[in-house]
Amino acid sequence: MKRFLLMTVLVLAAILLGGFVGDICMDSAAFDWLAYSKSFSYQPGTIDIVILTITFGFSITINIAQLIFIFVALFAYYKIAPKLITEGK
Repeated sequence: MKRFLLMTVLVLAAILLGGFVGDICMDSAAFDWLAYSKSFSYQPGTIDIVILTITFGFSITINIAQLIFIFVALFAYYKIAPKLITEGK
């Protein structure tokens, strides 16, 4: 459980930091490729009753900086997790 929590925290931090770096690099001519992003969405439909409207779907936008930071976070996890968390000792 501790390992899963550590990986989740590292990946979420990488996504947030990568989004921040991607937004900063958007205006730079040399690093604008880090801000290149792709969106994926799925919108199957909406249920509309008089009182309530429910929309089902999701949307994901990811940029190059986020991908790089996710790979770095996973690499760091596999390097530091065995040293930080020892199960059963």
